[in-house]
Amino acid sequence: MNTKARGDIGEEIAVKYLEDKGYKILHRNLKLTKCEIDIVAEAYFDNFGNLIRQNSGFADKIKRLFSQKSAVKKQGKRTLVFIEVKTRESEEHGAPEEAVDAYKKGRYITAAKSYIEKYSEQNTAIRFDVITVEDGRVNHIENAFVENDARYSKRS
Repeated sequence: MNTKARGDIGEEIAVKYLEDKGYKILHRNLKLTKCEIDIVAEAYFDNFGNLIRQNSGFADKIKRLFSQKSAVKKQGKRTLVFIEVKTRESEEHGAPEEAVDAYKKGRYITAAKSYIEKYSEQNTAIRFDVITVEDGRVNHIENAFVENDARYSKRS
């Protein structure tokens, strides 16, 4: 299997995993500032940082359809989560998360800033996660990096 096909399968697994946990997928393979963000998701967290599962299934859609209110009220603090997905068949070339180096982090952060500007999300909390898929197992690394971890040029 080629790396593109393997990556696509890994992203499908990651999306299913996130949706099952209660994240709402906003974008997949979004290209901004010459960087592709694998997944942009929306999540809501309580005051203790615990994920609040949001209804997003068929029953919720029916409730919205017949509800007098046009949207279901979300609870908790909204966070945009920018997610890099790494898929490996083995650790022969290192652990998947090791492929997210300082330069890749810098590109993700630059793309996230572009996203915030483009979609007017200036007052929304953001987070950078890495999801690794190896032998069908998912490892979700929340807050995998912050802006200070980034390097913006390959030479520095």
